[in-house]
Amino acid sequence: MFLVLSEASESPFVPARSFRVNAGPVSSYCLCPDGKTKYLAELCAGDHVLAVSVGPFGIMGSRSVVVGRCKIERRPLVLLEACLAGQLDTKAVIILQNAETVRLSSPTGEPQSVSEIGEGQRILLHVSRSNARHMGMAIEETIIEK
Repeated sequence: MFLVLSEASESPFVPARSFRVNAGPVSSYCLCPDGKTKYLAELCAGDHVLAVSVGPFGIMGSRSVVVGRCKIERRPLVLLEACLAGQLDTKAVIILQNAETVRLSSPTGEPQSVSEIGEGQRILLHVSRSNARHMGMAIEETIIEK
């Protein structure tokens, strides 16, 4: 699971908006405080999702935050693939809006715009101990997603 950052960094295009997360297409997962996942399409105002703090040593902590609103709109998208360190045959894939304000985190907490990420750059991922989910809950099963 990719760590998509809030829009807390200023850009030449928009002011910082730390309350906003451009999380991607409705088919992407969001991690909830109880360890379950929800599709972005399932989120509603008032739902609780997991927010993490990233610093120079990676993930520093997490907390529950309340969704204020969800907005679904059409935007240009980009597909990103990441290989897990030491496991080049294991890939994580995400589709995100192709915009300067959509950022992922480097291992040291530096924001990296998806419009500028290139081959060989390192980003933070959440890797679950369980490799499968059913109805948002982790299960023990062998599964391949393509």
